[in-house]
Amino acid sequence: TAAGVKDDFGNALTSTNIPVSFTVYLPAELGASVSGYQDNFSASTLNTNWLAVGLDSENGDNLFLQDGDGFLHISSATNAFESNPNLLLYNGPAYNSATQEVLIRLRVTAFTPSAVSGAFFGNGLDSIGGDTVGADPNLDYGTLGTNTAGGLDWLLGANEGSGYTGIVGPQAAFLNDWIAWGTGAAYDWTTNQWYWLRELQNGTSIADGPNLFGKIWLADGTTPEPGAWQAAWSQTNRTGLAGIKASSINKVGETALFNFDVSYFLLKASGLPTITVAPPSSFSLIPPLSPLQFASIQSSSNNVVLQWTGSGTLQSATSLAGPWTDLVDPNGAFSPYTIPASLPATFYRLRQ
Repeated sequence: TAAGVKDDFGNALTSTNIPVSFTVYLPAELGASVSGYQDNFSASTLNTNWLAVGLDSENGDNLFLQDGDGFLHISSATNAFESNPNLLLYNGPAYNSATQEVLIRLRVTAFTPSAVSGAFFGNGLDSIGGDTVGADPNLDYGTLGTNTAGGLDWLLGANEGSGYTGIVGPQAAFLNDWIAWGTGAAYDWTTNQWYWLRELQNGTSIADGPNLFGKIWLADGTTPEPGAWQAAWSQTNRTGLAGIKASSINKVGETALFNFDVSYFLLKASGLPTITVAPPSSFSLIPPLSPLQFASIQSSSNNVVLQWTGSGTLQSATSLAGPWTDLVDPNGAFSPYTIPASLPATFYRLRQ
């Protein structure tokens, strides 16, 4: 309802219950049946099929915390050792290791570009986070010079130099761990804002063009998913598991800060069970409706003031048995509603 609404001729409307339609934009898979795995991180502990790999986890540092609040909390890598990459991989029923699609909803809660002495292309290399595909958990996750592990990452970062991806500043970009930075898309992401990240690895052949594709868009329900992929890249050397990518440390003493939350993870790959894709439990564009009830009845000067919560219609009657009449004055009957105390005794109620 709205007060002071007039028609095209300037006449006040006595009823201002106006139907409003709007669109909430969500990923296309929602409600569909797919071969996949999804997680809204609502349980008190991680699903046992999640596998943390990297030197941080090997040294007892838990970068991936799930505590039942509907989020997976990912903290930054420590700088006590070279820990690159740090991944959380879904190691459930065997699934296609070369053709995988991942969709995650994330927000960055703390960020500072990583800083290390002698960074050739400027700071920012390791304050990163996002998703990964094609990661083999059995490869060496050792230190610089021996490390062959990792995946094909689609992640958020903000490099201070253009030598990594060709883009300076906030962006979404590809990274083949320990091998090369790939293409990216300039994107002015900010902390404490939800985003969707989507990554597709379409096999390992690049005979017909790129096999890696990435998207990023706002996850607030007001922004539709881009129709076209925003970045594409060709890489042929990775097969394995899909999951989530945390920040890295390339040199002892380097500082990196990229903390983020994930409220939803979806992996689509052949071999996984058939599931119905559901929205993340924490995603809500509209707050819950307040219950329809009187909140207070107060005396003010020569008036009585009714206040209520929720959405409904105020009715009055001179008897509890009725008849009851909707109160619709020229301005609408809204809370708080003022009634002259001089009126005869009257009963009031709220109708849904």
